[in-house]
Amino acid sequence: MKALKTPFRESNSLSTLKKDSCPANIWGITRSARPLAAETVRGDSTFSLIITYDTARAEKLYQDYKFYDRDVYMYPAKDALFYYADVHGNLTGAKRLEILKRIYKNERTVIITTIDGVMDKLPDMIYFKRHIFTLEVGQEAELSEIKSKLVMLGYENVAVVESRGQFSVRGGILDIYPLTEECPCRVEFFGDEIDSIRFFDENSQRSIEKCDSVEILPATEYVLSQARIRRGIKKIDEEGEKVASAFKKSFQTESYARLTSYIKHIKEELTEYNSTSGLDNLVDYFFGTTVSFIDYLPEGTPIFIDEPSRVMDRASGYSKEFAVSMQARIESGYILPGQAGVLNTMEETVARLTREKLIMFSEFYKKETEWNEKTSIRVEAKKTEDYLGNTERLKKDILKWRNDDYRIIIVSPSKTRAKRISDSFIDENIPVFFSENKQRELKPREVMVTTGNLPEGWLIPESKQVLISEGEIFGKNREGKKKRLPKKYEGEKFKTLDEIGVGDFVVHER
Repeated sequence: MKALKTPFRESNSLSTLKKDSCPANIWGITRSARPLAAETVRGDSTFSLIITYDTARAEKLYQDYKFYDRDVYMYPAKDALFYYADVHGNLTGAKRLEILKRIYKNERTVIITTIDGVMDKLPDMIYFKRHIFTLEVGQEAELSEIKSKLVMLGYENVAVVESRGQFSVRGGILDIYPLTEECPCRVEFFGDEIDSIRFFDENSQRSIEKCDSVEILPATEYVLSQARIRRGIKKIDEEGEKVASAFKKSFQTESYARLTSYIKHIKEELTEYNSTSGLDNLVDYFFGTTVSFIDYLPEGTPIFIDEPSRVMDRASGYSKEFAVSMQARIESGYILPGQAGVLNTMEETVARLTREKLIMFSEFYKKETEWNEKTSIRVEAKKTEDYLGNTERLKKDILKWRNDDYRIIIVSPSKTRAKRISDSFIDENIPVFFSENKQRELKPREVMVTTGNLPEGWLIPESKQVLISEGEIFGKNREGKKKRLPKKYEGEKFKTLDEIGVGDFVVHER
């Protein structure tokens, strides 16, 4: 969006910020303007990573960033404290794997996550890349070998494919639903040769599109060969025997029973059901070396910390909470001692981040000594006013900004409403124009109305720019109010249950 990026980039030194000057603390900048600053620092880098302190904040940043860049993705954190309760099913895994796919394909991407999302230990990216394979029309391949490979990659063998991460085999037909695809894929064989490949609708089973090839990516972050499974189980057995023996000697029969049952369950899932579900907390047993998500990104990728003090507090609190919870579970026989190391510590994570091109965003200045701050840059960017339908006050502000040579952009999610806003200002003799061309570079004093989903606007005095959302003009909940339904006939209300008799009609209201 040149209309915003060019004047901002020319008004400050963020675009020339080098890794040698990092970690850098950019302060005085409101949340809604941080994507603009991040894009300026990012420049031509393929990836950028934004880290914040909780999921709600990450969602707000995601909505802010979508206005500037379509290729924005959330990298959700796993709940290391409650890894058995997978209430989101495959959703968390699918979102994480989508980002791994984009990293593998080197596609320009903005990644937003929380600090706990980069603290968990992961296998090296090489294991993920090594097991990607392609099926092509005319290729000779044994269906039984492909089936075994899919099981190893974390796909579930079912009768009928209905959701991501599943596959089914019927005669010479293989249906696969990769976690990273919108539709499942049907591969038809003629003997050992692939005869056709097409995407289809999982509900109607109708074909959507033919293709010459399909790339199959793992359906799990933890790809395990049979040899790796055997080595991991051996480690689990060795540690389990020592801990179980200690429980037995100290007459902790309940803890002993829990641990032996847990180990038996792990082995059954891996050897009998070929399931890698729940291996997040066993990564150290199956992989000799582990990394963090930061290591998946190319060297030189800019990393942005949203409110560094709060991120640090969250990392510290999460580490302590995790350590206390794991110790209690170990003592009760719910897990093995080695599982307590499934997270990188706060100190390890911060040390890893500060070795990169790290930029911190703060609304108010505080020297971030814990983040090894090297550079401090003030960029004044404040949130625009909420006008709450007072268009007269807005018109006065626009006239004032124009006199001060500001570039002004008003954003509405609807093209029709954007044109109405433009027409209303023209009727008031304010020179405004409507355009959907966001690459158009505004001149000083110009006022443009355009389309887009913008949660909040901002005002930047240094670059003389103002960005206003429709919600700030008319009120954010203008369309969200529910109409009150007219009340229907109300019968006599009972005050106590004693007033109810046999044959009375009773209406239950929610």
